[in-house]
Amino acid sequence: MVCVGAQFSRLFNPRTDRWDEHLKLDGARLVGRTIIGEVTIKLLRLNDEDRIMERMLLQRLGEYPAPTPAG
Repeated sequence: MVCVGAQFSRLFNPRTDRWDEHLKLDGARLVGRTIIGEVTIKLLRLNDEDRIMERMLLQRLGEYPAPTPAG
């Protein structure tokens, strides 16, 4: 649990949470849709300059977001 202001929140759990419920992409920047998404982005520094640049490069290569497997 992480405290944000006067609220406590857990982090996003990729095993149990749906990505699109808590997070979204705005270009190469991640945006939190919920407090869980916001806390996860902030605590894990998911929008640091290097991470945004990496996402931009991967987007140009067609690798981000990852293609969904066929089947």
